[in-house]
Amino acid sequence: MSLNPGVMAQDPTHRHRVVGTISSFTAIFVICALGVMGGQDHRAVGLEWLGMSAAAAAVFYVYGYVQAIRLGESSVGLRSRRLIGSTAPYLVEIVGAALLLGG
Repeated sequence: MSLNPGVMAQDPTHRHRVVGTISSFTAIFVICALGVMGGQDHRAVGLEWLGMSAAAAAVFYVYGYVQAIRLGESSVGLRSRRLIGSTAPYLVEIVGAALLLGG
């Protein structure tokens, strides 16, 4: 992220990347907080982890990418490999959560 809020606010691509970055930090903290709650078995933790990971990937990255395209491409450009690189860790997380949920 840029340290200049004016630059981030003017460019749709930067704006949605900032939202995605801050939201992913929030999702990490929520997943960790839910994981350390007592009295849960592996299925409950897997379900919580799966829900947060899927929501974070779908809402923050994919939706933000679509909105940035809809609002107009920036000078930086929107690349599908950047979207794949941003969502790949979430997909790995979703697979791990599904494995944990399945036992």
